[in-house]
Amino acid sequence: MCFMRLIKMIRDAARYALDTVAPPDPTVRRIEEMSVTEFLRQVVPDERETREDSIVAFFPYRTDLMKAALVELKTFRNRNIERLVGTIVCERLIELALARKASDDFDNPLLVPVPMTRKSLRKRGWNQCELIVREITREDKGKMMEMRTDVLVKIRETADQVGRTRSERIDNQRNCLAASDGVDIKGRNVIVLDDIVTTGATLREAQRALLQAGARAVICVAVAY
Repeated sequence: MCFMRLIKMIRDAARYALDTVAPPDPTVRRIEEMSVTEFLRQVVPDERETREDSIVAFFPYRTDLMKAALVELKTFRNRNIERLVGTIVCERLIELALARKASDDFDNPLLVPVPMTRKSLRKRGWNQCELIVREITREDKGKMMEMRTDVLVKIRETADQVGRTRSERIDNQRNCLAASDGVDIKGRNVIVLDDIVTTGATLREAQRALLQAGARAVICVAVAY
């Protein structure tokens, strides 16, 4: 029996057992069964992007579907939703990169996820931003963007942002990110990706760190706002 087929059978059996013990949220199951076209039809508002302080965010987090998708990805690393979100965001990033390239020589950007501390990564087991970036890279096949997960590091733990004011969120994120030692990004264009943006404090910290390390230009992108 093919090894990959065996792995798939094991995963399917584990998923069936888990669904039996703890059935998934009906909204999550709906999302898993949706095509890209159907998902987009239900989550995209009249304005496809919101732009504030040079941050681009594609989808409203307030919609039940987008909220459920990102929570599921962050909490359970749902592979189906991982692929769906990656495919959708890839299309928009390609459009964004092409538009920027036409006006500002934005060639071959690095695609960088917002990092987590090692402690947080060990606790959760994965970085949802990195999962999305990896799916984008698989979809793009290296034609437009180059994935790098070693460019940014989170150098200190930050408190939970929930319940904090805008100024408190900004203070909480200040100087929490830095460019990795030994990674040369001088003169490179960079797209840095987060899953959700509220005040934009995390993405602006990423932008600051990358520009200080010599990046030519940095576009901050979030899946949802």
